[in-house]
Amino acid sequence: MSTSALRYYISSVFTLLVHFNWWTFPKIFFGKPVLIRIKNGPDYYASNLMDIWTLKEVVVDRQYEMVRKIPNKATVVDIGAAIGDFSIYASKKSKRVIAYECADERVLLMKKNIALNKVANIDLHHARATSLKLILKNISRCDFLKVDCEGGEYRIFRNADKPTMNKIRFISMEAHRFDGRMKKDYSDLLQKLKDNHFEVRTVNNPVHGHICFVFAHKRRASTASS
Repeated sequence: MSTSALRYYISSVFTLLVHFNWWTFPKIFFGKPVLIRIKNGPDYYASNLMDIWTLKEVVVDRQYEMVRKIPNKATVVDIGAAIGDFSIYASKKSKRVIAYECADERVLLMKKNIALNKVANIDLHHARATSLKLILKNISRCDFLKVDCEGGEYRIFRNADKPTMNKIRFISMEAHRFDGRMKKDYSDLLQKLKDNHFEVRTVNNPVHGHICFVFAHKRRASTASS
């Protein structure tokens, strides 16, 4: 284990102890969702330890907001919504959240979490996100696009045309590079973003070398049209 990974795990344990009702974590092994309370954050039901770890990274660490915060009254699109971790905390600032999740068990838990937090501005699609053009078809502007779909990001962006890309103001995405094909897709995606007038920044995952974050924001109209 690298020194950076060790530091990350140590700081993460500290975060879990300070911000979570950690004494309830063992209940997760009894096969039923456990209510996880987060200091100064929404409450969630989680069904496994990875859910708790994800809540730490997404809700407390705010890993998708490393570069830019979600604007007030934003239209947010969440691709790979899982149990609603990002969608629910994003909904507190946003005008509207459009969320996509295809796994049945994840959708059931997300619905439970939406009800728990009394959220009314999340439009949850129980479906696999296949095309960015279809996702944004009825959306004139997406202020914050979050993507985490385990390699499906390349399929989603592959055939996105310029009118679709022009709807997006900011992208926060987890990108996967598990093999040679994904590394090629990753390179192509970065180039596509640049060709569509996005300024791109990448941040490596502190533990996994085959995963990184891609942050991309649309340049001002005057710059993009030049």
